[in-house]
Amino acid sequence: MKIPQSSANITAHLLAIKQALATSPSTLPVRNAGVRIIPAYVPFRHCENIFIKLREQREVAIAELSSNATHLTPDAQTRYSIQYDTTIAPLSTNRKMMDMIGITISPTDTGWTTLCMIIHGLAAWDIFITESNHLNDEEFLLALQHAIDTPVRLVPPGNGNPEWISMAGYCAESYSNPICDRKMFLPAPILKAGANYQAVQL
Repeated sequence: MKIPQSSANITAHLLAIKQALATSPSTLPVRNAGVRIIPAYVPFRHCENIFIKLREQREVAIAELSSNATHLTPDAQTRYSIQYDTTIAPLSTNRKMMDMIGITISPTDTGWTTLCMIIHGLAAWDIFITESNHLNDEEFLLALQHAIDTPVRLVPPGNGNPEWISMAGYCAESYSNPICDRKMFLPAPILKAGANYQAVQL
């Protein structure tokens, strides 16, 4: 499969997004002052052409699976969609997927804007974060830096099947002692009936 490349005008869009994300100094009213409010989700419209090409490639592959079937059941389309998303789509990592849309995150990058760019970059791919209320922002960023290198399937967003990355396994000894209610401020999908939600445990 040929992977779509970022467009040349992507830099200006990303600079505007970084500027918007960097202007949120507010802290959450919690016991730990090291937790800040994540800015509202900024749509990454500049990468829609990349997503369109990936969706087209996905649809072609699913149609090919259907055409090779000897007997189609009513749930065949759903079954072949899941088969593609879980076993056929190319292997990648969330770090590489974000790099495709112009968000290049080094494993050593730190700071508030880096944290926001990862969270919103993942959301652009319909990948969302859960169970992070026991982490301060520094721990949260370290956990995400680890998580985005986990092998995943390269599946485009907008297919009705968002994914979740759980932070429960990071600093697990503190999991039962939440220090904030960050989930209220993290990007979240619009839930649709019948969608297949997958959670990746860190």
